[in-house]
Amino acid sequence: MSAFVVGDSHIDYLLAAGLKGGARSSELRWFAPGDAKSTDYQRGEVQGPTALASAQERIRYLTEETITRTGHMLKAENRRSVGHRYDTKEPADFYRATWFQLVSKPTTPVQTLKAIACYEYQSCEHAEWEQSEAKAFCDALTKRMISKLPGYEEAAWEIRPGERCPQCERCGVLLTGTVHGQPACTNCEATMRSITARVVAPSLQPAPLPAVKDEPEVTEPFTPFAGKVTTHCPIPGRKDEVSERATHKADVTPGISIRLYGTDANNRDHSAREYDRTYRIGDSAEYGSYNLSYMGKITAIGPRSVTIHETRHTGSPTGTRHVLTLNEFDWRNWDGIEKKIKNNSEWSD
Repeated sequence: MSAFVVGDSHIDYLLAAGLKGGARSSELRWFAPGDAKSTDYQRGEVQGPTALASAQERIRYLTEETITRTGHMLKAENRRSVGHRYDTKEPADFYRATWFQLVSKPTTPVQTLKAIACYEYQSCEHAEWEQSEAKAFCDALTKRMISKLPGYEEAAWEIRPGERCPQCERCGVLLTGTVHGQPACTNCEATMRSITARVVAPSLQPAPLPAVKDEPEVTEPFTPFAGKVTTHCPIPGRKDEVSERATHKADVTPGISIRLYGTDANNRDHSAREYDRTYRIGDSAEYGSYNLSYMGKITAIGPRSVTIHETRHTGSPTGTRHVLTLNEFDWRNWDGIEKKIKNNSEWSD
């Protein structure tokens, strides 16, 4: 196959994409070529006795101080490949760029992945490519760009069979489909596609009529599909023991949102307080408490339950999820989370 020497603007783009990070912990890093020692690994342990020293010898970072060296390394590897392909001696070419020039250059993950593919295609013509530092740099940059693609953070880390579909709440199904960007079984996904044209957007739906006192619970046929609003009035099992004046209602749009509204009388003077709050997929909500309030991201809303995933410090969901009934979700979240966040902060201090 053919090969050519890429220009400085191409190298600039790769370095600019790699510099998008900031803090030391997020700097792009890779390992220079070198053979691992047998003592770098130890059975039953995270690492061997020499692992840390070996890593420190070979690790490389992309920083303001290393951009010139890294750019020169990438150009040299590219020229070595072209020289081998055409049996010529490519002249040495020094690379130089400024920090401001690179960090101010706009980049996108998709364009960066394409630029990496181009560079690798032009630089892989000789036998040493697979063990080269340039290859290690490209691998590290590829992983970073993939992690920045839309939907990556929300995707499942481990694919496990036999989970419960948050749309139709059937158990023992593979969540290989999606409904409104949320995991779902293939049956829900196929049906949703067939009725997409008939689904009414939540923003266009009329507001529900005020509930009449002692209104019986709506026994509307169960539907797993977004856009179909199911009203629970009152919420099954939800009542205030101290006052019969309290009413707790919910409008559920599966896969999209849940609206909690009514009156609550669980307070010191037993006065009825009106509330009206709407939670959507991706919003924060409380799933538990013990001194502190434990909160996570809402990842699924069904007609009779809400699923909340615990979140990392970065805000992305972990694998631990909590499925709350409408009763428990309303009891914990009818008054919002702002006061809970403040209480957590005061308790931590």
